[in-house]
Amino acid sequence: MTVLYPIFCTADIPGKVLDELLNQANEWEYVDGGDMLCFVTTKDISKLKKVSQPPMASFESPFLGMDVESINDFVKTQCHGTGLCSRLFAVLDNKTPEEKTCLL
Repeated sequence: MTVLYPIFCTADIPGKVLDELLNQANEWEYVDGGDMLCFVTTKDISKLKKVSQPPMASFESPFLGMDVESINDFVKTQCHGTGLCSRLFAVLDNKTPEEKTCLL
């Protein structure tokens, strides 16, 4: 089973920025097995079984305004055994669009 690495948005992130992230990740030479990133667009993890691919439409994240600790608690309780990695995830926040950064 391929492990998907979840990406959470705690702020509104334009689709263009989401696409840039996915395109850059697809260029990583050390990623074995291809694309493995998944934007978490719902709190119902059972609905997340596919890799995110550009072009990405903007979406209203259910994690808007949440802090990293709360997302970590969500990952630990909801992602284990689902195909989504429960040890490593990324958070896109209000600095992401301008600074092109994320939290790991």
